[in-house]
Amino acid sequence: MTPWTEGTRVRLEHAFAVALGDVEQLLRDSSADKHGEAALANAATLYLSDAHRDHAALGCPLPAMGASAIHSEDASARELSAQGLRTLTRILVDLGGHTISEERALAISALLVGTQVLARATRGTPMSSALLEAARGAAMDLIGPGSEEDRPPTASAAAPADRGTER
Repeated sequence: MTPWTEGTRVRLEHAFAVALGDVEQLLRDSSADKHGEAALANAATLYLSDAHRDHAALGCPLPAMGASAIHSEDASARELSAQGLRTLTRILVDLGGHTISEERALAISALLVGTQVLARATRGTPMSSALLEAARGAAMDLIGPGSEEDRPPTASAAAPADRGTER
């Protein structure tokens, strides 16, 4: 890929900022009645939803930008991705009422974005849904024990008697 022209860079930066602003507003609005870990759990569940995977044009631009930046020779693409990741991390810290560290929020951001890249790449296969489900569980683990009430049920949540003998 060739480096971006100045005009292209400016248009992309603007569109990226607008799209991230829309994502921030959606996450804030959807978590308005929740606080701390519950707000984070809600945001992670929304981000890792089938709807977000299936409607990429209406969702967070980070999965697409990150995948594109991998192949770009232009440092602007990589810096824009890094800026977007910093923004998502800040959004998560704010949503959680500063109950999680920036480092943990960065780990959650990486999980959310990376999972969407892979879920979109495997869309239409059982792997896509499996990725989203596994990442929702991992996100709840990263968010903390207060997020358990907001964790969507999974196959692994079956009662021990229902699982048979797994040992």
